[in-house]
Amino acid sequence: VKKHVKQGQGHEGGIFTVEAPLHVSNVQILDPVT
Repeated sequence: VKKHVKQGQGHEGGIFTVEAPLHVSNVQILDPVT
């Protein structure tokens, strides 16, 4: 996930790629036989 961060006092701004949790409802079962 790309996160846009505003520059502020003590940290840089920019676009950062961060890990995001994946909800179980977004997971699909894959059946390689079909």
